[in-house]
Formats: sequence, structure tokens, C-alpha cells
Amino acid sequence: MKVAAAAVALTRFADALESFDASADLTNLRAFIKALDPANTLSVDSFAKSFSGLSFPASRELPRLGELTFLLEAHLQLLEDVAKPDILADLKLFLAIVREHSDTPIAGFASAIRKHLVPASKRQSRKGAAQMDQSLVDDYLKRLEAVLGDDVAFRALFRELDTDKRVTKVEAVELATRFLGPTPSSTSRPKALQRVLHRHQKLVDFKRSSESIRRGRSAA
Repeated sequence: MKVAAAAVALTRFADALESFDASADLTNLRAFIKALDPANTLSVDSFAKSFSGLSFPASRELPRLGELTFLLEAHLQLLEDVAKPDILADLKLFLAIVREHSDTPIAGFASAIRKHLVPASKRQSRKGAAQMDQSLVDDYLKRLEAVLGDDVAFRALFRELDTDKRVTKVEAVELATRFLGPTPSSTSRPKALQRVLHRHQKLVDFKRSSESIRRGRSAA
């Protein structure tokens, strides 16, 4: 399995955490998922072997990889009887990395991936890529997170985002990656923005179904 596919499984777990307002755990998990993005074409096995040989300087920066241990263990326990063996094996490799480097800051983990695991040719090609308005992406990301789950407010903001001429394909792909999960750079602007809407819609649908189940239990 590729790192990108494993990241999708983790993203779905993050969406579930979001519905239960596990904000700190959610932030850490999404930061971990985002860190994996540059390595998404590698197999998880190759990624794990390469990463296990890296060392990191001591740091007091937070959050650290060790804070993800419980989340990954819980995720594996939930999937144990329903997921395919290769998915479980790959998630166990991520768990092994987190345990081995438990004192490593998540930010340091992300930097190590960019520095050591991304081929130099790819790093050079990105230098010539279209420039991205990082502050614009950051602003929309903050605003989208603030209204996530509020259907009226989110859709109003999404309409603003969709019609904002400053948001090119580059910003849309970056926003989709940071808001939902790894999004290929070849993704069109409309499809990237639909991924942003998809995360909100999945959360709204989950909340509605959960509420329906709770009402059914109460009536029984």
C-alpha cells in the first residue's frame, strides 16, 4: 500500500474524532497526516525502513509523535476485525515509527520527511512550480475549521471561497490537502474545492445519523 492510501485511512479516523470534539488529538493527527504528504508515492514499508534509520536532535517542542500512540492503537483496535490485513500491517508500521521516535516533535518529523525522503529531483521541480498564496490558504483554512459542521455558515463561506478569484488551482489543492488529506497536485480547482466540501458534508451526515440512532434508542 502507498503512504497516500494509508493516510486516507487515518483521515477517516480524524473525521470520526472531529465529530466527538476531540480537538487536541484531532489537531495532532491531522498534522501527522499532513507530514506524510511529500512521501505519498512511497510504499509504507519503504517509508518505514527509510525513516527508522533517521536520528533527531533533542527538542522540547510540542506536540510530539508519542502523543499519537494512543490514537493509533485505538484506530487499530477498531479496524482489527474488519480491515484488510495489508491495511492493518501498514498502520502497525506507522505505530512502530511513532513509538520509536516518541520524543520527536511532529514538526521535526515533517521536516525530516521533506529533507531525507523526498527525491532531490522533486524538491527542485517544486522550486519552479506556480507560487502559492500561503496567507490566503491559512486564512481560509482557519475560517473553514471554525464553521465546520455548521451547515449554513459553512456553505456560505464555501460559496465565497468558490468565487474568490485569488484562489487558483494551487491554493485549492493545498487547501484540500490541509483540510481533508493528501490531494494530488494534478487535481483541478473544482475537484479540489469539492474535497473541501466533502469533509463538511461527511461530518454533517455523520452527526445526523448519530442523532437518528440516539433518538431511536430513546424511543425504545
